[in-house]
Amino acid sequence: SERSCAALSSVLSSQSSSVKHLDLSNNDLQDSGVKLLCEGLKSPHCKLDYLSLSGCVITEVGGASLAAALSSNSSSVRELDLSYNHPGDSDSGVKLLCEGLKSPHCNLDYLRSVDHMFHQHCPVPHLLTCFLSYGCFSDSSLSGCVITEVGGASLAAALSSNSSSVRELDLSYNHPGDSAVKLLSQILNTLR
Repeated sequence: SERSCAALSSVLSSQSSSVKHLDLSNNDLQDSGVKLLCEGLKSPHCKLDYLSLSGCVITEVGGASLAAALSSNSSSVRELDLSYNHPGDSDSGVKLLCEGLKSPHCNLDYLRSVDHMFHQHCPVPHLLTCFLSYGCFSDSSLSGCVITEVGGASLAAALSSNSSSVRELDLSYNHPGDSAVKLLSQILNTLR
């Protein structure tokens, strides 16, 4: 509830806060609750390292709040689970989240289960370029993202950029096509 999120935000922003791991999965926080929680995440006293918001009914508005929190000077979150939400249903939602991830203040190393955040209407080329080219995190799952030949080609381009720091990438349950698989194979051979 909003009251619970306000209380959690207060705990996260207190000087004596020592909370490092917070799992709020499958709670009906919605965008209003996430916005309140993000106020605590922006606090210089927040020491949170891991945050799971899986299945919390977050849309583009909540995604924007998270982007702002992740890009704040005091952001300490290194692992974030946004699976089973829809913060990027439109181009602008994905762009907002990507902008937060590109921030020099973003400390995120791992975005869990990115595959379930997006559906077939996701602007996959933009998503791939953002997530992989800017070195925001090095391990990701794009399993089941309905990546086709166009997305596979975008992925190859993103991986070949000098700034890509990807170490692990799960592309299972996709259909990138023969030409994209060939491009990806060539890129992987040069990265070894």
